[in-house]
This record gives sequence, C-alpha cells and structure tokens, in this order.
Amino acid sequence: LSLSNISADGLRLVWEKSDAFVNRYMVEIDGHQQKTLDSKPEVDWNRLLLPVTQYNVTITAISYGYVTHYPSYGSKESLPVRFLIQTGNEICS
Repeated sequence: LSLSNISADGLRLVWEKSDAFVNRYMVEIDGHQQKTLDSKPEVDWNRLLLPVTQYNVTITAISYGYVTHYPSYGSKESLPVRFLIQTGNEICS
C-alpha cells in the first residue's frame, strides 16, 4: 500500500498501479469482495469493520483482454497480494 486511511468506521485503500494492463482490481477483506469501478488502484470499502481489529486484505488485478472484444476473450487475474491491516480506536467526544 502506498497510502491508506483506516479508522474504526471507514477504510480507504490506495496502492501502486500495476505495470500490466488492468481493467479493475478486486479487494477482499474478511471474506467479502469489492471491485474497483475502473483501473484506478483505490477503493473506499463499503462494509463496516470493527474497531481495533486486524483484517486480512487481498488485492487481485483483473484484465479482460482486448477491450474491443470484451468480454469474448474472458478475463485473467493476477496472483493475489496479501497483507494485514489494523483498524483504529473509536473516538467518542
């Protein structure tokens, strides 16, 4: 990850773009998957995470082959990249 914003109630992940041709990325956290809208290497996670909890994160790059023949050539996925994140404390005011 090149930049992340991790709190008790939100998660934004930003990572380095792949050198290969990528249509989108798939992010998996705690068994739930979310795809990016395009090839931009970032995601605002849309599921609630618990505060002060460690999660396994997996990012996979997805390519649909030739754009002019989408999706007739199927898709290819990169090897997944795995790492751990830790959510922060909930702050009450």
